[in-house]
Amino acid sequence: MSNPTKERTANPVNNTLAHEANAGFDKDRYDLYEKALNLTNTPESKTKRIVSGLSLMRDFAGELFAKYSNHSAYTAYLLYTAGNRDELLKTENLASLRHKMLEDHKKQWEVDAYKKFNQIVSMLQDTSQLSSAWSKFLNTQKMPSKPDTENKESLYTAITKARKLEKSKGRIKPSSAESQYLTDEQKQSQLLETATHDRMQAENLMQELWQQPMNMLDLDDLLDAGESVGLSTIFMEAVNTLNKLNNTRYDTSEAYELAYKSEALLAPLCEIIGFDGLAMALRSKVICLQLRNTGQGHFVDLAERILSEFGVLGTTDTDNPGHVITAEERNQNYCNITEKILARMIGKTDKSGGDSKLVLGQESNHNIVVGNGNCSYEWHTELRAVWRLKSVGSLARKLAEAAKKAEKQKREEYQKIRTSISPDILQAYDDKMNSVKAKEKERQDGREFIPYEDLQAYDENTIKILDDLKAQCIDELCEQFDDITPQTLRSLSPPEKDSSLEVPFDIDGITFITEDRDELLDVFLDMINNNDIVTPPQDKATQNNKTSTNEDDDYIITPYAAPGRDKILKVEGDTQFIEDIKAAFEARYPGTRAEEYIDFKEDNKKGFRVAKMTGLYEDQASGILPFEVQVLTKEDRKATRHGIAAHILYKLGKQLGYQLQPTEEQLTRMSNLNRRKQDFGKTSLHQPSRSRINNTNRKIDAMLAQAQLHS
Repeated sequence: MSNPTKERTANPVNNTLAHEANAGFDKDRYDLYEKALNLTNTPESKTKRIVSGLSLMRDFAGELFAKYSNHSAYTAYLLYTAGNRDELLKTENLASLRHKMLEDHKKQWEVDAYKKFNQIVSMLQDTSQLSSAWSKFLNTQKMPSKPDTENKESLYTAITKARKLEKSKGRIKPSSAESQYLTDEQKQSQLLETATHDRMQAENLMQELWQQPMNMLDLDDLLDAGESVGLSTIFMEAVNTLNKLNNTRYDTSEAYELAYKSEALLAPLCEIIGFDGLAMALRSKVICLQLRNTGQGHFVDLAERILSEFGVLGTTDTDNPGHVITAEERNQNYCNITEKILARMIGKTDKSGGDSKLVLGQESNHNIVVGNGNCSYEWHTELRAVWRLKSVGSLARKLAEAAKKAEKQKREEYQKIRTSISPDILQAYDDKMNSVKAKEKERQDGREFIPYEDLQAYDENTIKILDDLKAQCIDELCEQFDDITPQTLRSLSPPEKDSSLEVPFDIDGITFITEDRDELLDVFLDMINNNDIVTPPQDKATQNNKTSTNEDDDYIITPYAAPGRDKILKVEGDTQFIEDIKAAFEARYPGTRAEEYIDFKEDNKKGFRVAKMTGLYEDQASGILPFEVQVLTKEDRKATRHGIAAHILYKLGKQLGYQLQPTEEQLTRMSNLNRRKQDFGKTSLHQPSRSRINNTNRKIDAMLAQAQLHS
């Protein structure tokens, strides 16, 4: 059998096995297949990437892959990433692999050997199906081939062009008649010049691409892709893409294609299926890349710092600086905080009747935190709760959007002030300010002649000179025009970049999932009651942002209105849902009006129904952590994943420019794709995958029979 790996090391060393203790795969099984594929020749750089990918698989599979008794998916991942898939899937190579597996199993285990072979190879074949769907999509996406032109080329062509330009090593210009007389030094200079030009072109093209929105696949095409392969393959491909993104320079064409693939194909499939942590990780990474490649990377850095200051992503123990907090310790602390919030929301939880845990491993330091559990309290024996920490990417995008909104508002206010002033005054003001700008330029030009040790004093003096000149100009204008004040003139200065910061309250996002609407009403009203949100009329002045402490007084939970709102509670849904909330609230608290305490948002189109509360958690060790608790029914929870309120439908609607109304057939297909998660990890194959592997086995049998005839 030919070796499907393309790269070689001079002295083969089995680096993968050297790392096997950290990689989390079956050493004996790996020994078996590395003999068949000679994976010991895999370069160390590639081996490290394989190991990090296996760590991601373990972390994001969580309890799901615990169902794998044979770890076929891990083996498939090894073969997929260490080898050359197209070479490996040749019939003669598959025949060799099957023969090796049968040899290494005793005769009585022959059926198991066939089953494992089928599982492993079907996953590899399924990745080809996903690749085909992705290539087809890339060729349908169009973008202008040149700025300000109507001619368009496919996204595939644009990415390929950028990739070639990035790898350019330069060229000797064939149009030069004197090129044949160039010295070696002149040739090297020309090569360097053309290579630099090509790479600058690649950089410009990539900047243009990153500015464009990343469209999703059409819903039917997305579902076709999901239905054509096994869920293990989708999971494996998503992990592999995330791993590549983690190990690829952020501003390259490779990173762009991986990010686009994540946003358009893999993350939506993961959301429908229910691979929530993996979908979060992919989307977070894509957002971070988009911001960094569009000059907004400081929001990513800011998001990381905010999460660190909230005590969740912190890497060191403040009481013991020498001790580095592990990811497991950090996230367990987050889990403990969430349990305290859960207890406050519904009353003291009964630990004997509940189970709460983190569902993702932390071996790969992915910083995605997801938990779930069952909470017990007086009325409900098992109330399901899920929670997650807001990802770096999601928080960074919120910060960027808030800053953009604030700057837009400032610009609008600035324009409003200018339009309220007469043109004569505006012209006189602009003329005066031009003299200030000229003075500022003069001072800046003179800065290069100032000794370094005198620069600080020079800059301070410049600020004073400019401030005095502005004040003088404003005084002169006020003397010239009677109907203007100094305050109005000062407000005509162009708005500075907004530096205010509004942190969203769903940093810790908690969801209670109830059996039905009656239970939802009970839970929501209990949350209100347990946090003393509704107050007697004489105390209404202090109804918002009340502090409540636990009996041990080691932490504080404060119901608090989120930025931009004046109420702690929010309810969103259709007319009937809102009426039910109002009726239940006013029945529980006679003499009150629900509108005094709850911000209602009526929407009869989205199919989304939820009741929310926001607040702040604080303790001495962890600092302050904003949280949002929402309550929705089991059916509405399903609708947000694969029903009428699904997130991917919202994204498609934004892409299309109108609210997408999926057909009943499309909703059924989404539901069926999600339902397949129940069988995730079982040894049975998805029907299309089984058909492909059966056909492969027939080809192998025919080839072996033909070889037997000629022997």
